[in-house]
Amino acid sequence: VIIIFMLAATILSELETRSDGSDNNFIKIPCKHDLVKDIPIANIVLILGGIVIVRGYIGYGLPTAWNQTTIQTIFLFCFMGLGKMLGGILSDIFGARKVGVLSCLIAIPCLLISNNIMWLSLIGVALFSMTMAITLGGLVSALKNKPGIAFGVTTLGLFLGTAPMFFFGLPSRMICDILITVMSILSAAGFMYCLKKDR
Repeated sequence: VIIIFMLAATILSELETRSDGSDNNFIKIPCKHDLVKDIPIANIVLILGGIVIVRGYIGYGLPTAWNQTTIQTIFLFCFMGLGKMLGGILSDIFGARKVGVLSCLIAIPCLLISNNIMWLSLIGVALFSMTMAITLGGLVSALKNKPGIAFGVTTLGLFLGTAPMFFFGLPSRMICDILITVMSILSAAGFMYCLKKDR
């Protein structure tokens, strides 16, 4: 995973530093909000891409003993979508950095104690899903006139986050809780590092 993202980040960094005008075929999208700090693009791609991997793992690898029926699975996916929508709306209102950090941290207790509590689990999943709009916005802000590549990075991150579930299954509940806690805190720290202070 690290090697794939390092290669992608290196290529993107090279594309960004080209100044010979040969990349004029890319679509240029005006960005009203410059979300990311003035740090190397490779760092932003690695960190925000890593947060997408975490979101993929939490969305699909979270142990949920309550999820036994098709209706409950539909609720789970609906709350994922609701969280993604709210993440975009709230970050526009209150700021991407603030919403990203708080959603990661507030989601931790909800996810840790929700194995048998459906609604608490859904709230935790919705909270962490709010990072979707923020990671995509940050990548588009960093890559500016390469939105397709920015979206491609998030798609690759989701695949890498969900793939282990199909090949290795779920770890024990204790290990899963440790992973959720550590990865959520690191995701919040990643937002603090990459994103500018909210205005």
